[in-house]
Amino acid sequence: MRCVKVNLGFSTADAESLRMEFDGSDLTVMCVDWQEKPVRTIFREVIAYRWGSDLGAEEIRDNETYRIEESPWLVREAQLAGVSPGSYVHYKLCFNSCGVVDVAFRKQDA
Repeated sequence: MRCVKVNLGFSTADAESLRMEFDGSDLTVMCVDWQEKPVRTIFREVIAYRWGSDLGAEEIRDNETYRIEESPWLVREAQLAGVSPGSYVHYKLCFNSCGVVDVAFRKQDA
């Protein structure tokens, strides 16, 4: 497993009022950033997501967002969903003040 920092256009540092909405396919993550600006990002064709304040001692816990390469969690969730893990990506959003969001969603064509 390898963690690569990614920029989603907002900072997870000191974010507040974190909310998530899942419609069965897309996950919308909303919060108020450190500049008190509302943030909304949508992950399309989600096969799994999880939220926790303590997902294990080995987990990253800072204020960055990462793409997790060679993710065992993504492989397991893809198998459960009956899809190819190569078509999906695992992102980890670390909200240092309130928890971690993991999301596995379909890669977007470049």
